[in-house]
Amino acid sequence: MKISVMGVKLVAGLSKESQQPFEISRLLCMVPIESGKFKSVTITGHGYELAEMELDPASIHMFSNVKFPASLELITEQCFYRGKFETIVTAFNKNMAKVA
Repeated sequence: MKISVMGVKLVAGLSKESQQPFEISRLLCMVPIESGKFKSVTITGHGYELAEMELDPASIHMFSNVKFPASLELITEQCFYRGKFETIVTAFNKNMAKVA
């Protein structure tokens, strides 16, 4: 899957309530705005919007030398994450990387 990536981020710390450590990492990308009519909602738009994808925290270092924004071919996996199956970005194809 080739996509325009704006950046990646990792948020780590201690939960306020439980004081347990946590890590949340995201890949921020631009995706085309999809116009359409649904049950009680109509979406009209043009251009792109920012979207977030789950990112494997162990993969964030792979993005340290990328000049953002970048057009990257993402490698994803289906993983059990926070009680459900999610598509998680685990890497990108370094041979196909281009600056956007």
